Amino acid sequence: MKLSFLEILACPKCGVRLELSVGSRDETEIFEGILKCTCGKTFLIEGGIPRFVPTDDYVRSFSFQWRKHWQTQLDSNSRRESEETFLLSTGFTREALAGKRVLDVGCGMGRFADVANRLGAEVVGVDLSYAIESAQANIGSRSNIHFAQANLFQLPFSKKTFDYIFSIGVLHHTADCQEAVLGLIPFLKEGGHLAVWVYPKYKLDTMCRYSPDRFAAKPGELPYVLQSPFQVSSRWMPIVARSAIWMDRLNNLWNGTLRAVGRRFPVKILYGFCHVAIPLYHVLKLRPFTPLRLIFKISMHPDPEWRVLDTFDNLSPRYQSRHTYEEVRCWFEKGGLKEIVLLPNQIAVRGKR
Repeated sequence: MKLSFLEILACPKCGVRLELSVGSRDETEIFEGILKCTCGKTFLIEGGIPRFVPTDDYVRSFSFQWRKHWQTQLDSNSRRESEETFLLSTGFTREALAGKRVLDVGCGMGRFADVANRLGAEVVGVDLSYAIESAQANIGSRSNIHFAQANLFQLPFSKKTFDYIFSIGVLHHTADCQEAVLGLIPFLKEGGHLAVWVYPKYKLDTMCRYSPDRFAAKPGELPYVLQSPFQVSSRWMPIVARSAIWMDRLNNLWNGTLRAVGRRFPVKILYGFCHVAIPLYHVLKLRPFTPLRLIFKISMHPDPEWRVLDTFDNLSPRYQSRHTYEEVRCWFEKGGLKEIVLLPNQIAVRGKR
């Protein structure tokens, strides 16, 4: 933890600024210490990370997966998929983020915190799971990045602290996605922007209504996150459009059944089973077997390691809700946000306080 982080930290219970007692440190980082509040609460700094929760609670599967795949989704010189996903899910630009303070809610191993920081922002990342340790190991040494292990329903910051807040692929894994969204708004400065991406409730139907052209795109023509699960010619589109909502409902029912079964297994066994995604991908790529993707709920990511990770990520979490643009827009309006924009990576929405 950097000493400058103390400027925005506050007790998650009462909101009062915290006092620091240092245990061990070097010139730039505090490795061990205690954060104290006047209300009597104390919080440990361990491994350079302030800990505002005693355990990883209901997200232990995420602790497991991000320790296994602590660098799988980081961008490299040859791959910018996380950056593409970030831009399509938030609409934030380099010009907007440069020099701003940004909060990444549910930062995992730091893939999107890395992107926002490379675009010029000072980034704060929070996560309930021990993935926060992977994030710290990956990019925590940078001078303008800070990480804390915390519950997003009890964030350890002063109100109106951040210019931008984003959460990509996280809030649907809480017990109440709406309350998670609304709970972030008080931490935005006036004029600040919030962007969230959550799982689509009706993926095919939403694509038919908002971006039917994606069905005609060939593999590789669009960023991975925008690709349709099927290629459909214009001749068949009317039939697909009429049946999409029912296909979505059946798909959601089947996915829920697989999750209910999968979560009964110990996490290591489930993770081992998810390696079937590596060879099965090559079968499901063949045109005659494409419809079987609705049955075999594996990731179709071209990277084998990423396929295993995404398949496990779908089957293992305790909570997984799905939503529509209309729902999320309603939440933003309820929270008083303006200039609400629907973004290409369904279901991604941005608004301004």
